[in-house]
Amino acid sequence: MALAAVLRGLYFGISDDELYEFKTSGGYFNIFSTISDTLSGEVASKFQGAFEALAKYHIWTKKYSPAAALEMIMNDLGLIPYTL
Repeated sequence: MALAAVLRGLYFGISDDELYEFKTSGGYFNIFSTISDTLSGEVASKFQGAFEALAKYHIWTKKYSPAAALEMIMNDLGLIPYTL
């Protein structure tokens, strides 16, 4: 469940209750899956944003060199301030 760990982490901040709500509404833990219409608006928005970002990062890893993709992901997530 690496995806669940990423969703719960610092960058997406989805709670255990929201993960449960997502799963019980028929959701699949796959960044390319669709968000169920039965999921509440705020929770659906969180998952939609997270899945869109992760899908974008996946594309970057296929399109750019590893170093370039990592730099782009770090910039997008705002990781640079944490390293200073």
